Amino acid sequence: MMICLLNEDEEVLKLEYQYCICLYVRQKKYDDLTKIGKLFQHQLFANDLQNNRIYDKDGNHWLVELFFSDDWKFMYIIMGLNASNLKYFCLYCNCQSELCWNIDQNFKNSENYAYENRKPALFPAINQKNYIPDKLHLFLRIVDVLMECFFNDVIKKKEFEKKIKLEI
Repeated sequence: MMICLLNEDEEVLKLEYQYCICLYVRQKKYDDLTKIGKLFQHQLFANDLQNNRIYDKDGNHWLVELFFSDDWKFMYIIMGLNASNLKYFCLYCNCQSELCWNIDQNFKNSENYAYENRKPALFPAINQKNYIPDKLHLFLRIVDVLMECFFNDVIKKKEFEKKIKLEI
């Protein structure tokens, strides 16, 4: 796990501004991660960073807001959900997997509380809206699904045999 200070502007993107706070080399399982979660939960709540803020050696008063970003699967585990392919898959609302294709339907962006077997979040000090999926993994997943649809369509319409194979 890495931590960075977002007020470092563009410097935050450089490796020397990333700080490792935890090295975890096991499988990403909720039961194993609860031990680490308890350690951080104690630190975050004991110091109450978000409410009390931080004072530096010069007496500056720093506001602290916690964020969490990772791939969708790991965020599911951290947030106490089991799998991203369940009936209520969304991290932020109660959208059912059967209804997600209906763009006329509105879902309130709050929290997935409809999930029946939800476990406690491992970092309750982090606000629900501050869990942000990693854009790279999200983009790769979208591209993967689109490519699968494309190739299924090409094979189904036999376009590959008719046109593309001849050009190769």
